[in-house]
Amino acid sequence: MMEKGAVLLRHGFTFSERMEGAELELEALFHDHLAAVLRGTESRRSFYEFVTDLDTSGRFDGRYEKDVSNELNHRYSNRPRR
Repeated sequence: MMEKGAVLLRHGFTFSERMEGAELELEALFHDHLAAVLRGTESRRSFYEFVTDLDTSGRFDGRYEKDVSNELNHRYSNRPRR
């Protein structure tokens, strides 16, 4: 998922393709989080909490173009930007 998402982010011609790539990356990262929960090394967070934490920690900055970052935040964050 991460690899396919990265390819779509870099080479997607449309906003929709770039969003699909970003969502695939987030899903892969969330799966990694859930694996850590099962190992007992992290406490479980909802997908919305997970995305909110990524955004507020600055991990969206530089990883996604501004339009994609703003849309991800709007769709999935507990604290959407205004």
